[in-house]
Amino acid sequence: RRVHGGFGYRPSMAKFVVLKVITIAARVLIVVFAALCLACGLFYLAELAEERLSTTKRIIRTAIWVEFLIHFVLFVFAPLSYTATLFGVLTHLCYWNLLRTFPATPILSVEFVSSFCAMIINQYLWMQAFWPHLEYSLFDILAFMVAVVWLVPFGLFISLTANDSVLPTFGVTQTDSQEQPSRKPKNLVVALFSRFMDRRENILPSVQKTY
Repeated sequence: RRVHGGFGYRPSMAKFVVLKVITIAARVLIVVFAALCLACGLFYLAELAEERLSTTKRIIRTAIWVEFLIHFVLFVFAPLSYTATLFGVLTHLCYWNLLRTFPATPILSVEFVSSFCAMIINQYLWMQAFWPHLEYSLFDILAFMVAVVWLVPFGLFISLTANDSVLPTFGVTQTDSQEQPSRKPKNLVVALFSRFMDRRENILPSVQKTY
């Protein structure tokens, strides 16, 4: 093959570089669009859970019972890891304990901290259980983790409420916070989105249009 331009690049190499750059840019755009869609969906589910708290609580309670049944089936018929299965049952018992004060659960409470730590340990144990089994694809492992490990924590995350005192106050002084009337605790996800929007308005104030 002849070398063009005197820079040592072959036509096949130049084509490879161009296609590689386009592929990387497309992947970045896909990740950005997926993150935006996930954020919009998360905000919508949080709003829906905030409006229908009793229905959300029943759904989470039913999901925990389903998880107990799944862990029983795994323990009897498909013992991938007895340790992970038994600890998974213990983890969902911690989630069940959170329903006593649902949806208002202090972040620094014993119930919340124990459930969060149990969730991290449970995920680690299941990943350790799948590590020797190379016959399972990444998609199979992710599907299992969503159905067995992440389903109930996700439901609790989008439905738990928090007071404004536990959320970061961007640019709000103590005097201003004292002057504001006490408000009803709102959904944790919705409150975080609201704080983010307030922060964005402080940095990039909206421009009023005149007609």
